[in-house]
Amino acid sequence: MAMPNFSDQRCDYRNLINTEVSVTIIDQEGNTQIDAVCRDYSATGISIELNHPLALGTQVNITNRHFDAGLSAIDCQGSVVRVIEEASDAFLIGIVLSDDTAED
Repeated sequence: MAMPNFSDQRCDYRNLINTEVSVTIIDQEGNTQIDAVCRDYSATGISIELNHPLALGTQVNITNRHFDAGLSAIDCQGSVVRVIEEASDAFLIGIVLSDDTAED
């Protein structure tokens, strides 16, 4: 019997999607809105793809730009906890959801 692969030890099931979202960067200089692609989400986190990195700890709000009948609306807040450069113009951004968002 083969042993399961535990390299990804997340507590929550990840829903894989590729949908456009709007990301609002929340800062003191004024909120900046940018377009991104949501790659996946779970009850406690979400990953998005951007063409530039975000600093760790950056506070963001994420909402759907367009969604169809097969996808629930996305409206969440959180902070950046991981940035992975996949190509010179593609960065995978890991966001942990704030407690009040994760409970909804």
